[in-house]
Amino acid sequence: TLERAWPPPLVPMPPPQPPAYVVFGGLVFVPLSEPYLRSEWGELFEERAPLCLVEPWFKNVRRYADEEVVVLSCVFASHLTAGLTHFTNRRLLRCDGQEVRNLAHLAGLLDSATGSTIFFDLDDDDVVALPLAA
Repeated sequence: TLERAWPPPLVPMPPPQPPAYVVFGGLVFVPLSEPYLRSEWGELFEERAPLCLVEPWFKNVRRYADEEVVVLSCVFASHLTAGLTHFTNRRLLRCDGQEVRNLAHLAGLLDSATGSTIFFDLDDDDVVALPLAA
């Protein structure tokens, strides 16, 4: 028999439970969800939020089954993140040159990283570099 079902949305209405996040060197990454958009920009988030975060919500179609939009939510202030604390609510595109598929994939990339520096490519062509061992 053929079953019809809607694919899961790229930007889910209920956020993951328990809340999912990855913290690395003071950078806090979370998956994008509609409640996240509402909490940051209010009920008119589709007009107020950055286009790079609203566009996935509008399209709401995954390119592959486990795709998530990963957001650099905030940066904790420390000597390691001096000058980086303004990078909030930014879409993470790549980690060390590899496209980030979802939050779990990011965690795996961070766990398997080698070298002395790790690079995070964000929207608007911004790159954040942190030492791998501090």
